[in-house]
Amino acid sequence: MGCGTAATTTADVTVGTAYVEVRHSKTCRVAWARITRAAPGDVLQIKAPGARGGAARAQNSGAGADGDAYTKMISVGATARTTACATLAGGTRGRTAPGAQGVNAGGGSPSGGIRKQGE
Repeated sequence: MGCGTAATTTADVTVGTAYVEVRHSKTCRVAWARITRAAPGDVLQIKAPGARGGAARAQNSGAGADGDAYTKMISVGATARTTACATLAGGTRGRTAPGAQGVNAGGGSPSGGIRKQGE
């Protein structure tokens, strides 16, 4: 069975018109980010902190003409602190809050799932 077959979305956010997700495969113990409704030049990143003070893991990807992109998979034990960040070609930035689903940049959720770069 492939890692994407039983994957779930553990966090998501809408940044402009782009939809950003953290995808997690419990079977393979990996996570990756996916962006849809993006524009060429939009950049996507998946990031997870290192275990026991180790180095953080991250992968980047850029959206193509079809408006979709996926990062490479990163090894994760749990997705609680894994985030996906998007920087749109026009400069708008946003990221998922760990474990936050259903967040919209146009209003957000009460938990404030959108975070500006640097927070």
